[in-house]
Amino acid sequence: QLYASVYGNAGFSAAWIELMNAVNAKVRESLPAGKVVNIAFLAYRLTINAPVNDDLSLMKRYDFSSGSAVETGEYLKCDEGVTAWVAPISALYAENFNFADNADELLNIKKWLKLSDSVYIWLYGTNFKYYMYPYNSWKASAENYKILYDLGVKAVWSQSNETEATAFSDLKGYIDSKFMIDVNADYETVLDSYFTNYFGVAGEKMREMFDAIVANCDSIEANNSGLGRGIYDELEYKSGFIIKKTKSYWAESVLESLVTLCNEAKALVNADTSLSDAEKTAILDRITKESLFPRYVLKNV
Repeated sequence: QLYASVYGNAGFSAAWIELMNAVNAKVRESLPAGKVVNIAFLAYRLTINAPVNDDLSLMKRYDFSSGSAVETGEYLKCDEGVTAWVAPISALYAENFNFADNADELLNIKKWLKLSDSVYIWLYGTNFKYYMYPYNSWKASAENYKILYDLGVKAVWSQSNETEATAFSDLKGYIDSKFMIDVNADYETVLDSYFTNYFGVAGEKMREMFDAIVANCDSIEANNSGLGRGIYDELEYKSGFIIKKTKSYWAESVLESLVTLCNEAKALVNADTSLSDAEKTAILDRITKESLFPRYVLKNV
C-alpha cells in the first residue's frame, strides 16, 4: 500500500525492484573475485507496470522504513546486474508492437528500458484457449524481433505451442530461430526456405494451405472487431435458438479446402520416387500434423 501510494499501479513493480536490488547486493558481497552473477526477475501480471513516468522520466526513490514515504534524493532504477524480464501478456500478438492497439505495451517496454541496462522480453505466439487453432502471429513475431532489437532489448524468448503441435507451430519455431540471429532477415525468404526444405515436393501445396490460413485469420479479425488478435480470444460461439450448438468462426468450406490441400500434398509425396522411405514418412507425418487443425474443427465443432 505504501508503494502504491507513490507509484500507483506500478507499486508492486517498485517494491520488486527494491527487493531484487537488495538481493543483488547480497549476492555480489559473497562472490569470489572475478565472478559475475546477473539476476533476472519476471515483470509479469502484478509486476508488469514499470514505475516510470509516461514521458519516460525516472520516478523518485523513497524510503518506507518509517511507515511513510521519505524521499532519498535518488531515482528508482535497477542496479547494475539486475535484469527485468518483461512479459507483456496483454499485447495483441497477431500484430507487432507498433500496432496502435499495442501502444500501451510498447510504452511499458520503453519504460522498463529506462529502469534497467538489461531488459529481456517474453513473447507469446498461441491462443491459450484454443491450442488446436492457428494463431496469426507468424509475421508479427518476425517484425517484433526487429522492433525490440532497435529499442535495445538484450534477449527475447517466445512462448508458443510445442513442436508437435498443429496449425504451423513448427514454422513459428523456425521463424524464431532465424530472426533471433538476424533481425533483418527477409520474411518471405524465410518462408520460402521453410516450405521448400520441410515439405519437399509438397512445399507449394503446404504454402498454399498456410497462405489460406493467414488470409482467413485476417478475414475473421477484420469482420469481428479484431477477434483472434489476442491470446485468449474466443474462436467458437453458441448458435441456435432452441438448442445451442458450438460453432467455429472458421467456415466449414474453408476447413474442407484445407484438408483437400493436405491430401493433395500427400499424393505428391507418395508419387516422388526420389525420396527414401524414411524421408517420405517424415514429410507425410508433417503434413498429417498440419491437417489436424481443420480435421479437429470439422469433427468436434
